Amino acid sequence: MKVLVTGNLGYIGPVLASALTRAGHEVHGYDSALFSSFATHSLPAIAGQTIADLRDTRSLRYAMQRCDAVIHLAAMSNDPLGEFDGDLTRQVNLDATVAALEMAGDRPLVLYSSASVYGQSATICDETALVNPLTLYSQLKVAAERVALRRPNALVLRNGTVHGPAPVLRGDLLLNAMVAAAMTTGEIVLTTTPETMRPIVDVRDLAALTVGLLERGVTGLYNSAATNLSVGEAAALVARITSSRDLMLHYRQCKLTASDVTSRRYHRIVQYRTRRALTQATAAK
Repeated sequence: MKVLVTGNLGYIGPVLASALTRAGHEVHGYDSALFSSFATHSLPAIAGQTIADLRDTRSLRYAMQRCDAVIHLAAMSNDPLGEFDGDLTRQVNLDATVAALEMAGDRPLVLYSSASVYGQSATICDETALVNPLTLYSQLKVAAERVALRRPNALVLRNGTVHGPAPVLRGDLLLNAMVAAAMTTGEIVLTTTPETMRPIVDVRDLAALTVGLLERGVTGLYNSAATNLSVGEAAALVARITSSRDLMLHYRQCKLTASDVTSRRYHRIVQYRTRRALTQATAAK
């Protein structure tokens, strides 16, 4: 298949593109390239790359016309970004996303959603659990899901917190942040109670799962996570240096420093704040 991956130059996108290519598919990418300059490892070679904003419907339609299937990753990617610029988040995560879903037409379509749509729950949530979105980000994910699921060709994946090595890293995700802090400062500081549970999934497993489901023509709504882990268990796991070895090697290859941990290179919200400040400074001249 010729597969269009929106957001292919983000954290998950390059890993997914590599998995699709290994499976024999022709990958086309669509991304604003806001984070690609921070890649620490080589980005995968793909058949075609469009650098454009998701809100650019003309460019998106042209890119989509060349492809047989669509995997939609592009979005303002977490709760802090949603609160940082609510208008932008609505434009990208809802308006432009709905337009992309409609453009997909009869093509096989995969939409990445988030387990955050369940909000806070005392029990494990399966796909039949009621959603309880507590943030703008998760509210817009629910709205986009509903549009996608009206299409018989759509697959929606509610992803857990992703972790693991990738060419364009994110340091603002649970396990990634803990490994980075442990390596550069020798400490893991919890920002929530140790009992808080999180669904987690390795970025490579998520990519492989996505490819397999797409190839099999699976549609509908599914949670995608390897396990549920408490924040305290995650910290203990990182401290024992077990499943994080791959990520530690990746960070060492990146020559990660303590100052990097909270820099725009690895944190989405810091990059967007920096971008806004630069834009405002340029406009004021």
